Amino acid sequence: MIVSASAFSDYWQRVHGRTRDMVAAIPADRLDWRPAAGELSCAEIARHIASTRRMNIVSATLGAGLYPGHDERFGATLDDLLHYLDATNAEISNRLAGMRDEELAEPRMSNQGGPYPAWNILLAMIEHEVHHRSQLATYLSLMGVQPPALYG
Repeated sequence: MIVSASAFSDYWQRVHGRTRDMVAAIPADRLDWRPAAGELSCAEIARHIASTRRMNIVSATLGAGLYPGHDERFGATLDDLLHYLDATNAEISNRLAGMRDEELAEPRMSNQGGPYPAWNILLAMIEHEVHHRSQLATYLSLMGVQPPALYG
């Protein structure tokens, strides 16, 4: 259970930094690389991470956030992808800064149904991000690129 929006925000900054480092390690000419037909490309995973962040922070703070998608309008170049990640990080930081600790226990609807306590949605946001960050690390390894160390 998360009991402090401020403490979670501090932790979130470290999660964001590790994800940003992983995306930044994708060679710019390999953004569309995928391990097999039908799998998400590196760029699609990065956009999916950022879009899901937005959906989850809206769900946790307002309820029922919508998934905006992960197509190229959210970033076609590596710089665009990093900008989108940074923009969703800023949105999360701003929303958490305005969140009272008591709100963490309030029920919220999400795209997965609910109601769930807001803290539960925030934990799911972390779990989702780590899953896809690990997927990117595997993609980098398969491409012959050394993924960044987990803790720098």
